[in-house]
Amino acid sequence: MASVTGRIKKTPKPGQYVPRSLFEVETYKDGNEVKYVGKELSSIQGLAVDYLTRYMLTGDKKKAFEISLTGAMLGNYLDANNSQRAEQLLDSIKGLDRQSVVNACKLVCYDVIYRSGLSDYKHDEKIEWSEDLFNNIPILVKRGLSFFEKVGPIVCDGFDFEGGYTELVDIGDGDFLTKDMLIDFKVSTREYKSTWSLQLLIYYLLGIHSIHSEFQSIKKICFFNAYMNQSYTCSLSDISDESKYKVSHDVIGYKMKYSNQKYDDNGNEYMDYSTWKEIDGTDTEYVKILYSRDTITTDFNINKYDNGIFTITVDDYWTFLKTVFDEYRFANRLLFSQVKEVKLIKNNGCFMFVSVSPKGKYGILKG
Repeated sequence: MASVTGRIKKTPKPGQYVPRSLFEVETYKDGNEVKYVGKELSSIQGLAVDYLTRYMLTGDKKKAFEISLTGAMLGNYLDANNSQRAEQLLDSIKGLDRQSVVNACKLVCYDVIYRSGLSDYKHDEKIEWSEDLFNNIPILVKRGLSFFEKVGPIVCDGFDFEGGYTELVDIGDGDFLTKDMLIDFKVSTREYKSTWSLQLLIYYLLGIHSIHSEFQSIKKICFFNAYMNQSYTCSLSDISDESKYKVSHDVIGYKMKYSNQKYDDNGNEYMDYSTWKEIDGTDTEYVKILYSRDTITTDFNINKYDNGIFTITVDDYWTFLKTVFDEYRFANRLLFSQVKEVKLIKNNGCFMFVSVSPKGKYGILKG
């Protein structure tokens, strides 16, 4: 199973479903300049702007910084004081004054522990901060607040898609809903990415099949990019039934209740995608076929190795997982994005696997 973004990465030509031409673009002017702060600080900037905007909109500080607090709790394995420190940083965030902005930036550093693990965490004392970052954030948050004042009010924020997931896509969370619009909030130097349009359509389709009744009144999808101060808005009625049908089945993995293959009175075949809303759980056969196509295996066999330490490939390790553990037999191949190679350690019939990251860090693997 995969997240929405993980599934999109494996979807060919993501822009074919909701072409850029369907979006109405609006650029807003506030007379402020936002300066580029580099890759590392841009990530922190995006999270801080996102969470501060949520806090300013809802007044719920704890929910807005929930992932940061969770990351700090997981970080207690490194330092037992991380959770306490995170709570202190949260308490000191009052608005968009400089001290609140600085503390928000320090707090979101804990996000990486939740999102990708302890090995990628960098303490805020080791980060080279920039005044441009602290000057940018209030501008970016105010742009977001101004946009939401224009299109709002917000009726739901920070939601998942419980009830709408499949065996193919089981993780994903959306940003904001108004009474008639699904909005994804961006803080990017990129003006547009085709993956964003597919992400919005997936969120909508997951949403209408989820427990959240608010999705039934959604008429438009939109992403607002605070960095560019632009919104891209598309009416759902302008997206073809074919796109909705194919994304529902081919990308999300829903079992469609009705076949799109039809015949007219003269026996001529035609494709009818108008039943795109009608689903019946997960198409398990399709998912198995998809997984098998996505699987790369080798001739790796643990019994061929004597005692010692050996370097094996990620595909060798994936082959081991698929042949030993039932949970991986039909599973989508893991990304292993932080694994350069794998070490096999074997001694007198006992063995273990250790990952080596591109930066040379080690981690114990399953098995």
